[in-house]
Amino acid sequence: MSFYVSNLLAKKFISYKEEVALQTKQKLESEKMVYEQNKLAMMGEMIGNIAHQWRQPLSVIASASTGVLFKKELGTLNDEYVTTEMETINSQAQYISRTIDDFRDFIKGDR
Repeated sequence: MSFYVSNLLAKKFISYKEEVALQTKQKLESEKMVYEQNKLAMMGEMIGNIAHQWRQPLSVIASASTGVLFKKELGTLNDEYVTTEMETINSQAQYISRTIDDFRDFIKGDR
């Protein structure tokens, strides 16, 4: 009788152990999925922030280049204006470049 009870308990223990292992695996997979979803959401937010950071300098660049073309069409373009606008364009392009570098450095640090 004790042999039968012992075998029954051993089988119940093995069954319980397998169920715990299965539930643990499922929980880990679920947590991994949540982590990946959070990571994607954070990346989406980060990309939105980067786009926001780039829109202003791109707007300045577009305005400066359009201004140069407009003044050329009117025949009122002078060297001083071209130099000023080209410096503005270069300054804004450098700003975008620094933003890219900051983003790259942030991603490298995250690894």
